[in-house]
Amino acid sequence: MSPEDNLIRWGLFDPLRDILIRGSKCPRIKMSPYRLYFIGYFHLSIVEPSYYQGSCLNGGYIIKKSLKCICPPGFKGQFCETGCGVNSYGSDCKGVCSIQSDKMCRGMFMCTSYGCTCPTGLTGPSCNEDCTMGTYGADCKQTCSKHCLNNMCDQYTGVCLNGCSVGYILPYCRKN
Repeated sequence: MSPEDNLIRWGLFDPLRDILIRGSKCPRIKMSPYRLYFIGYFHLSIVEPSYYQGSCLNGGYIIKKSLKCICPPGFKGQFCETGCGVNSYGSDCKGVCSIQSDKMCRGMFMCTSYGCTCPTGLTGPSCNEDCTMGTYGADCKQTCSKHCLNNMCDQYTGVCLNGCSVGYILPYCRKN
């Protein structure tokens, strides 16, 4: 299936920029099992996951035709290997959610070319709950490396906090 064969298309004001929806009154959009894909100016397609293959890091996915990783909010890099950290978002991690250090991205819902989800490190119906121990990333859908000691990693980036099992290397406790 190609983007041109998709079920639905509709116009957007500016699809080249990430869309940030503020406030807890915004209803959560359940796109599963579909992904959003910007196909050009003013067009957004909904694509079935069978169109994607390959494996990028931190929940990213590859579009078969471009062989480029589409990263979830809060991650960047060729393979989505770099976490933005707290209070940041966007494909280059230069977006700032809030100038109030206590609020950060809490209570915000992010829609990007990756799809719609809570910001990295947060989950829940209003995107204001911290990830539980052992999970991280956009909507807390990623699990810490099984080689992180005590199953503890940073809820925003997935960096292992207490070191790694023997033979694995920080920051993500992967094989060399």
